[in-house]
Amino acid sequence: MAINVNTVYNTVLSILNKEQRGYITPDEFNKLATQVQLEVFENYFEDMNQQLRVPQTTNEYANRQKNVDDCISIFKTIASPTLVGVGSVLSASVTAGGTGYIQRENVATTGGTGSSLTLNTFINNPTFSITTQGTGYFNSTNLSTTVSPAGGTGLTVDITSVSSTGQIQGVNINNPGFGYTATNVPPAQVAAAAQTQSYTISDLEMLLLQVQPPQAYIEGMMKQIQSGSGLNIDYRTHSLYRFNLNTINGLTNQLIPASQQRAYSIFSLPLGQNSQLDITQSAFQGAVDGCQNYQYVFGGSLIPDRPIDLFRYTQNPARTDALHLVELEKALINANYGVRNLLRVPSKFLIGRAFSKYGQIFNLQNESLSLRVEYQGATQQKLFEHFVCYLKRINISQQGVQALS
Repeated sequence: MAINVNTVYNTVLSILNKEQRGYITPDEFNKLATQVQLEVFENYFEDMNQQLRVPQTTNEYANRQKNVDDCISIFKTIASPTLVGVGSVLSASVTAGGTGYIQRENVATTGGTGSSLTLNTFINNPTFSITTQGTGYFNSTNLSTTVSPAGGTGLTVDITSVSSTGQIQGVNINNPGFGYTATNVPPAQVAAAAQTQSYTISDLEMLLLQVQPPQAYIEGMMKQIQSGSGLNIDYRTHSLYRFNLNTINGLTNQLIPASQQRAYSIFSLPLGQNSQLDITQSAFQGAVDGCQNYQYVFGGSLIPDRPIDLFRYTQNPARTDALHLVELEKALINANYGVRNLLRVPSKFLIGRAFSKYGQIFNLQNESLSLRVEYQGATQQKLFEHFVCYLKRINISQQGVQALS
């Protein structure tokens, strides 16, 4: 029974979401699927070999030998054989191109022990450019030529197009002739083409800024490390949670398995899966793509208490929504990002939410966190990247270094 490859791909994405193992692109999936299909195909023959050794039932669907043969049958091809006469030439290769040939079909050959062999000859036509167009010309074919200085013979050309005053605009080689050289090229151009350019970069310097704390400060830190509690250092960082959103339109829900005890803000970036495979598009640019509104859910509480409208971003030209900008600015400020302007939000689309006010922290450990986004008129699946900004602590003591969330 045939299975749609999109069904298999969506099933794999669902398993990756469940186990939080990231994202697999369609190109990576196709490469793995090819290998898996080859392994399944090769196992058919091993299964057939095993079934030929054991008795089989006469029931139609219980006959294992017949079932395996049915799987192999779709790869079988039955056709009439092609008869090849003994001594007929099947292929030929050029060992010496010779000179003076023109392009023809069914050229007779001589030599060897056989007979009646004919070949189609194909010649290599060089390219050239017109330096002086002249005047008074008209479209003609198989015109003879001369070169200066002398050398080579047999070159004929076709004039394919001329201007209203008879200036030549297009020329094709009819017969390339033989014996020609590049001696009519000015010596200065030949010498310039033979020269190579090289560059040497020297006297490189690396400049680094160094911070040297006072000796008393260093001694104080060492005392804390040697104490029972050790030295605690707090710093802001981010954790990334990816979610493959297979649903294109309608109300969607994404579970974000965040469990930080000192969280500041969350930033959700919707990425179009099509842009992940297109080198001409930014793989980190948020995609609006029919987004209507969003709302986070923490435990049983909706945050904020009503959905944030995003419809204006889907208009042409795209416009901003004031409430969305307020939410995004609060999230950035709470994560200690200085907000200078929010002028390009439609082209740098991002969803944000602050968990607290004025740089305070919030505990995410006791309840589940999710994001609801409604889509209408969307055209592609998305990969959501959720960045949780939180305060992390490093404890340095005589027992070692520990990182605490």
